[in-house]
Order: sequence, then C-alpha cells, then structure tokens
Amino acid sequence: MSNELPLAQAGLACKIAPVPRCLLRLGCPLDPMMHLIETAWSPRYPVSGVLSWGLALALAFVGFVSSPSQASAAGDSSGLDPLAPAVDAPRKRAKVREAETPEQIYNRGLRQMRRGYYDEAVVSFEKVRNHFPFNQYSVLAELRVGDCLYEKASFAEAVDAYRQFARLHPRHSEIDYVVYRIARSEFKLAPSVAQRDQSHTIRGLKRLEGFADRFPDSAYLSEAQRLREKAELRLARRATQIGNFYWKRKAWQAAERRYRLAYDEFPNSKLASRCRYRQAVCLWQLGRVEQARRALEDLVVSSPESRSASQARRFLEKQAGAGDKATHAVEAPPPQSSDAQ
Repeated sequence: MSNELPLAQAGLACKIAPVPRCLLRLGCPLDPMMHLIETAWSPRYPVSGVLSWGLALALAFVGFVSSPSQASAAGDSSGLDPLAPAVDAPRKRAKVREAETPEQIYNRGLRQMRRGYYDEAVVSFEKVRNHFPFNQYSVLAELRVGDCLYEKASFAEAVDAYRQFARLHPRHSEIDYVVYRIARSEFKLAPSVAQRDQSHTIRGLKRLEGFADRFPDSAYLSEAQRLREKAELRLARRATQIGNFYWKRKAWQAAERRYRLAYDEFPNSKLASRCRYRQAVCLWQLGRVEQARRALEDLVVSSPESRSASQARRFLEKQAGAGDKATHAVEAPPPQSSDAQ
C-alpha cells in the first residue's frame, strides 16, 4: 500500500505534465488548477478522465478571461508568464498643491465680498492677517474686514474695526476713507427720530470736524459735508422741538433759551434762520425790544431769501406801524368839548 501511492503520484505527474504548461500559458491560476488536477487523478477520488479534463479546461478558460485582461489593463504583460516575478502597477503620484500667496488669498476675499459672502471674505482676510502679518496685503486685509462688517450691517463692529485701523495706521493713504466710514457707521447707529438718544450722531459729527482741513483733496469730501449737514439738521430739529413746545404755551423765556442754543450750536443748519426769528420774537415778548430788533435786522441781512427773513420784515413793519399809531395817539391834542367853546 505504501508503494502504490508514490507510483500513483509518479503516474499522475507523467500524465499531467503537459497539461499545466498549456493551461498556464492561457493564464490559468496555478494553485487552484493543481489542486483540481490532483483531486481528479487521485486514487482516493476515482473520477473519469473526461470530467477531469473538462474541469481543467473550464478553469483555464476562467483564467484566460480574468488574468490576461487584468494584466493588460494594468499595463503589465508579465502576468501571462507564471514564472515571471510579480510587478505592481505604478501608482499615480498625488498632485502637490502649491501654497497660496497673500495676494491670491486677498483677491479671493475681495471676490467673496463683492458677491455678498461677507463671512467667508472675513475668513480669507483674517488668514492673510494671521499668516502674513508683515506683508503689505495684511494691512489692506485689516481694512477690508471693516468693510465686510459695514456691508453686512454690523455697524458697531465696523466702528471698532475702523478705529483699530486708524489707531494702528494713522498715516495710511486711505485714512480719509476710514474717518468717513466711522462717521457714517455712527450715523447708521443713530435713530432717525430726533427725540430719541442722538449720542451716535454727536460722535459721528465730532469725527467729521476738520475733515476738509485734514483732507482737502479727498474723494469723500462732498459726501462728508452732506453727512455733516444731515447730522446738524437732526440735532437742530431735536433742540427746536423742545423750543416749539414752550412756544405753543407762550413760555417765552424757556423757548428763547432753546432757540438760542440751537442757533449758536448749529448756525449753518437749515433750521438756523427759523431759530433766530423765533428767538427774536421771544425777546420782543419779554420786553427786550432793542436786542430783538437787532436780531431781526441781522436775519434780514444774512438770509434775505429765506422764509424766516420775510417773516422778520413783516414783523418789523407791523411793530413799526403799531409804534407810529401809538406815537400819533400820544402827540394828538385831545378833542375840545362843546361846553368849553
């Protein structure tokens, strides 16, 4: 029994020796094929020769369909030769992404800001500031952060950002733009109703003091002047509304004080001539006729085309006519009675 097994294996090797070569040339996997053939020709499992060869040919067909196509797809022709060493397909190298320059990141932030993506733009500008603090675009990015906050209506945060920029870069070429933006942000924070708290309007007006002297060639000079006039009109309206309250109740002394303060504080506002006229009328009612007359005459000379100047002229003519009548009434002799004659 011990001699039969080696003889059987030898006969098996002789019978199948030509088989693996032709099958391997067709691309059949070696290990499964040998296992199948050994099982088919083993004396322990008597199987007919036709079935064995059929299984071997089927296995060869599977190897021919799978292995050569995979090898050719990978670009490796050595897969057809079982004795050749296995060669892995070359891996594609991952593209190395080049680092962005400060200018590229800054321009990306500008594009995001123009499209309305203000939060993303702030992230881009902050990246320039944090990663490239000594680059020229870092200063510009700091300014653009304030612009993004202003455009998204975060005016309080925008004021802080602009103030920080003005404090760190007082001689920057765009400092006039920064001052103008601070004042505009303060006006945006102020309520439009004159009776409410106008502290932001006062702060914005202080920012614009001396703007024309500091920046005579600024592109924002006319816009700053317009904002200044608007702020003065708002504050003057608040002061005159209190005076109007006392005017309606004929509280002449309190009304005169309010109109005087409004005129002295905002002499260039649109309500200045009206304040001056009503102040003069209050003075007249208080018995300070000469002071009231001078105020009315000054108003007629300084603002001849205004409505208040026309009212001042009519008031003076009326008072002059009333004075002439009173004078004639005093100088005329009393009529004599018939008894005296």
